[in-house]
Amino acid sequence: MRRRWIAKNVDLEILSKHVEELLISQGFETRRDVLTNGCSVQASPRNVPDVQDNITIKLLGVPSDFEVMFISGERTRSSIFLGYITTILGGGNLVVRGLKSQEALRKLEKVFWMSLEETITRLINTT
Repeated sequence: MRRRWIAKNVDLEILSKHVEELLISQGFETRRDVLTNGCSVQASPRNVPDVQDNITIKLLGVPSDFEVMFISGERTRSSIFLGYITTILGGGNLVVRGLKSQEALRKLEKVFWMSLEETITRLINTT
């Protein structure tokens, strides 16, 4: 999912640090990378029950016009698909794990967007 903000003048460096701190507090290991037009935060589940996927958060643009993307679920979708194909061979476990991961990611994404909205509101005109 992606969202865009215009005319907020938010310091994207501070915002990316908040994103990283949020993911760490949720049990992920993180790595922040600088991109030519923003930055990205890569997160790998460390102590996160049911989550199988890595997450990528991209913050792209400039302080007055930027977008944030939450990218996840590739491995989960593959697990569910493979589980359905191999159900007759006992692949039902893959389906269950994939569905649990999908639900955990959905909950995490909801928390992420709520937290991000609050942070952006606090960071308006910080540049």
